Amino acid sequence: MTRTALKPAACALALLIAQPAAATPPDMVDLRDELFGIGLTEVFVLRTVTDNMGLHATGLSTVFLAAIDGATGEETLWPLYRARFAPDHDRDPTGNTMGIETWPLPDPADPFAILARRKAVPAGAAGLLWPQAGTVTLDAEGLSVSHDDGASFHLPALQLAAMLERTTAQLAELAEPYSRPNTLTLGDLLAGRDIDPAGCTASQDALLRFPARTAPIQLVRITCGDPEEDFTLSRLVAVPEG
Repeated sequence: MTRTALKPAACALALLIAQPAAATPPDMVDLRDELFGIGLTEVFVLRTVTDNMGLHATGLSTVFLAAIDGATGEETLWPLYRARFAPDHDRDPTGNTMGIETWPLPDPADPFAILARRKAVPAGAAGLLWPQAGTVTLDAEGLSVSHDDGASFHLPALQLAAMLERTTAQLAELAEPYSRPNTLTLGDLLAGRDIDPAGCTASQDALLRFPARTAPIQLVRITCGDPEEDFTLSRLVAVPEG
C-alpha cells in the first residue's frame, strides 16, 4: 500500500486535533460539602460550587451555608462568598502566574451570625461529641448505617435520589448569575440533574451525640459523578434513625 506523506502544515493540523488538552474544555461543575457547625437538631455545612467556566486552569467558586435537619434532611441555604482563580495575564503574559479575585454577591450572609442565632457550635467541637463510625451500606435499598451498640439509620433509595436532585435544583434557583464565556449560566449547568445513587459511593460516616439526652445526628458523605465528566458531587447527608 502506498502511503502519502503529510506536508508540514498538515502535520501541524493533525497534532492540534490529536491533543484535546489544547482544545476548549467542557463546562465542569464540582459541588463539595465541608462540616461547619453542629446544633442540637441540625448540622451546618459549607457547600462550595466550583465552575471551570469552560476554561483551562480557571475556577469560580460560590459558597453557601446549608443548615441540614438531622431527622428529615430538609435544608435551608444562604449565599456567603464568591471568588475566582485564573491565570493572571496582566502580570504574566505566559499564563503561568495565578490570580485570585473576589466577585461580590448582592446580599451575602454572615455564617457565624447564623450559628449564633440558631444555637450551634463550630465544627471543631465535633471531637467532643463522641463521634463514632459504623458500618455503612449503599445499595438498591438505600443508605444504611449500623453501630455496635444497636443504633441504626436508614434513608431509602428513592428519598436519597430525591435529596440529591433537590440539592442541585435548589442551588440552581439560588445561584446569582455571573458572566461566563458562553451563554449557559451556573443555574443551567445545575438544573435538571438526574443523579442515580447506584453510581455513588458512601464514606466518612460520623455519628454525632451531645453529652445529654438529645437525638444523635448521623452523617455520611455521598460522592457521585466522574471528574472526567461535567459534574461531580460530594455532599454530607443526614441519615434518619430507622
